[in-house]
Amino acid sequence: MPRALVRQSDGTFLLTRPDWNVKSAGGDEVVPPPDFVGETLQDIPFHRTRLGLVAAETAFFSLAGDSFNFWPQSATNITDEDPFGLTGTVEKVAKFRHAVPFRKSLFIMADGAQFEVSGTALTPLAAAIDPATGYTVDPRCRPVVIDNELYFAVSVGDEAGLYIYQ
Repeated sequence: MPRALVRQSDGTFLLTRPDWNVKSAGGDEVVPPPDFVGETLQDIPFHRTRLGLVAAETAFFSLAGDSFNFWPQSATNITDEDPFGLTGTVEKVAKFRHAVPFRKSLFIMADGAQFEVSGTALTPLAAAIDPATGYTVDPRCRPVVIDNELYFAVSVGDEAGLYIYQ
């Protein structure tokens, strides 16, 4: 799991292992482990008070306001604060590579597809992941936000280019 860089009162920083919350409700059949368990993390964004862990075809978000808790508060009731995962909605497999906060959404780069995580609220029932574009991106290059534009590298064969998403 990721480490935390914590600023100390004297201005120095300490690299620590955060105290990750443990499951407090339900067994594995009712409350299975989050989708990122057993997968290689590709990116770790922070968006709208939630820590995101991006792995395989899923962006999984922590409990609202509790970055180190990826377990629901109840095994039977879904609340707006509960953690949740979103999977891309395209016909082919789209492995997520990068997640970048852009404007009011989270822009996710995948193999051959790009998505926007949006919604009036980032909650299990209100959040949505929608296809935005379908370019073949270079997975080695992280997208960059400059002002109100998102720049990302694309590649086709021996050709490369830079696209601007507005």
